[in-house]
Amino acid sequence: MLNDKNLNMDAFADHIIAVAKENKLPITNLQLHKIMYFTLKLAKEDELLDIEILKKMYDQPFEVWKLGPVVKLQYLRFRRFSCEFIIGTFKQTDILKPLNTVIIELLKENVFTLAEISTRFPFWIQNSDKINKAGNSNVEYSFDDI
Repeated sequence: MLNDKNLNMDAFADHIIAVAKENKLPITNLQLHKIMYFTLKLAKEDELLDIEILKKMYDQPFEVWKLGPVVKLQYLRFRRFSCEFIIGTFKQTDILKPLNTVIIELLKENVFTLAEISTRFPFWIQNSDKINKAGNSNVEYSFDDI
């Protein structure tokens, strides 16, 4: 079993990028956040992973941004790629492999469609007025808000 200290949003982002690369599907920084959001949401709602595993992993919150939920630390981590594809070597995490089918399906969706859909949920709508001119806010999603 995976050591708990290694299960976090960094590992989740790495896992998603590794799945993209393994399946020869490009991924951008914007895509990464939408895929992280929807994968976590679906994993929680459809019980694809134990809820305690998901809660443990959610150590960096999504924030309400103009194009939907964004994990600020992951945005900063990958912003050097701007809107280009993320490159590098990333590893999958065994405990997250049950999410791979969902990740692959989301990678095939138009990122702007995912962004638009992510702004239809109540938490984003209720807090969208707090988004600044730069397109972000510091309003954080709790695990239950996802």
